[in-house]
Amino acid sequence: MALWTCRYAWTTRRALPTCPQQNQQQTTKTSSRDSRLTSRLRRCQKPDSQNASRPGRHQIGIVGEIISESWARSNRNTRARSSESALRRHNFRVTPLIGKFNDRGLDDIRLLEAIWRSELCIFLLGERLSDTHLALALAHAHCIPSIRLQHSPTADQCAPTISGTIHWRDRGEMLVELERQVSSYREGLVRPVEIAQGLGATDAARAIGTMRWRHRPENLWDVDDGGAILSHVRPDLAFIQDEVNRARRAYGASFANARGREAMMQICRHIYDGIRRHRFGFELEPKGPEPSVQIVRSPLQIETHRTANCLDLACLFASLIEAAGQAPIIVIVDGDGFAHALVGARGFSEPAWRNSQLGDLRRALSLGDALFFEPTGAVEADAPVADELEQDRCDKLLDFATARLAAERTIKRDDIRVRHVVDILYLRQRQS
Repeated sequence: MALWTCRYAWTTRRALPTCPQQNQQQTTKTSSRDSRLTSRLRRCQKPDSQNASRPGRHQIGIVGEIISESWARSNRNTRARSSESALRRHNFRVTPLIGKFNDRGLDDIRLLEAIWRSELCIFLLGERLSDTHLALALAHAHCIPSIRLQHSPTADQCAPTISGTIHWRDRGEMLVELERQVSSYREGLVRPVEIAQGLGATDAARAIGTMRWRHRPENLWDVDDGGAILSHVRPDLAFIQDEVNRARRAYGASFANARGREAMMQICRHIYDGIRRHRFGFELEPKGPEPSVQIVRSPLQIETHRTANCLDLACLFASLIEAAGQAPIIVIVDGDGFAHALVGARGFSEPAWRNSQLGDLRRALSLGDALFFEPTGAVEADAPVADELEQDRCDKLLDFATARLAAERTIKRDDIRVRHVVDILYLRQRQS
């Protein structure tokens, strides 16, 4: 059997003056066994959502047994040091207690309290029932998050099962998985508190809620090269074709002869409503490898991740508009401390847009030669993303007419500059 406890120094209750449990800690008499049990029971009677996010008590207790008998007798201390090193790499202070559960260890109230004081328990289990399994049951009863590592000579892979137990056979693989689980614990429970202390709760929620994914070389775009955005407009993809077919059925006629301004607006509206029905979520752009490089999701990645930012959506809508036989335009504007992407289309009879400036956009809007809309209006957001009004988002979304008004407000702002105006159809013709 083995028990390790480890603690982040900064996460003690005294180190968190805003921690809701701080006053309770100062008034609880730690010398009384009954008061400690009552405090734990009171906390565990709270809803699970409260127990899952208890800042100020980030501590790990590891309780376990190694059952392969001959292997356990010769390797127990080596195993403990390896587990400790995995924890120390994450800056935990570790106190090993080896073999404390071998002889009716659960009768020792100090060992039980070591479990109760832990924020996370890691159990090393064998095939035989033992006091360790009883300790696991106690941890579950007291709503203490736990990682269960079950030694199994026949385990095919070291990964969590549906029940949550991690079966392992190779010690090296087990330690890798243990470190991955501890990293996950830190990312989900420790890091939010760190961010909230430094930047505030809103920034903490935004940072934790932002998806982390590994981009590919084809996701990269040089923000100084407007024409390079063409590689991110993909009308040939299956998702794009499916959405265009749905829009064609809603339009009620072939797109082949749809060349007028009214037809252009109706097609864009059907395309917009089609993406809106997916209820994707808005997300800030991921950090690029360099300041001058932005990561752009492909339509397939948007569908998979179910999140997107303004440029992702501008490229998605441009792909759809091009596949529908129209002439899409992507506009990227910036100002002091911000940049934003809009999307729309120009009339087929209008000349190609080359080196267009802000005045050209405003003139085209006033004459009806082009239309633009706010791409983020088609995805869910809890607050205004661009120039829509606070009350505009109905059920977190904008309708097409409101998205057009929001784009017009952006283009008419006095504090913006045009960085790129990308005429997709013109660039395609140049390529061919």
